[in-house]
Amino acid sequence: MRKKEVQEASQQAQKSNDVKKAKEEALTRQIRLSLYNMDKDIRTVAGHNLSQNIYTASKNKSDKGWSATKELIDVVTDFVPGVGTIKDAYRLYQVLSNPKSNAKDVAEALVGFIPGLGDLKSISKVTNAIKKAFDIDPKKLDQAVSIIKGTGKASKYVDVTKSSSRYANRAADVSKAQFEENLLRDGWKKSISKDGKTIILEKDGSKYVLRDGAKSTGGSTADFYPKGSKRMTLKIRLK
Repeated sequence: MRKKEVQEASQQAQKSNDVKKAKEEALTRQIRLSLYNMDKDIRTVAGHNLSQNIYTASKNKSDKGWSATKELIDVVTDFVPGVGTIKDAYRLYQVLSNPKSNAKDVAEALVGFIPGLGDLKSISKVTNAIKKAFDIDPKKLDQAVSIIKGTGKASKYVDVTKSSSRYANRAADVSKAQFEENLLRDGWKKSISKDGKTIILEKDGSKYVLRDGAKSTGGSTADFYPKGSKRMTLKIRLK
């Protein structure tokens, strides 16, 4: 009888190892696909938001930045149903490793990397992983989490990015009016385009452009332009 129990335990352990190996292989495929798409973008799109240096570093797994980001990816993929692309991961790494980044910058980068982060009951696992991998002020990280949780309905995102897309795509469960209201409440300044067709919201050099009748979706969208960039890096599809 004991021999049978040992065999069953051994089989169970093997199944567990197989599941872990499958997850690791899936993550590796995701990384390789994302790196391929990054390479394609860099070769074909002028002024790509990722510099050539960051892309080169991403292929060198001994690089400190890659190691820290990879560790963070390993942690969150264990319990987050669908994290962002490697582009989002390196955007997050840039923000977390920059001492000049404020809590708002951290919050935006976190939401870009992990859709629906504001709803996670295990958000402490993410912050603990960040504290372990990066030299970041804990108070700044706590403030970022508060910002994310304080966005209410706007914190619910679904990653709908296609592999061929030049920028991240997120589907949100808020309307254009709700999205605008949330940003205005957070101190963003509103203006209207000359043709009156788009709403522009700006704060600290970053910009959202809200429009109706988007070609790709037919509905309302919010296009995000980070500080100092003339190129959109994120499209949010509003309901």
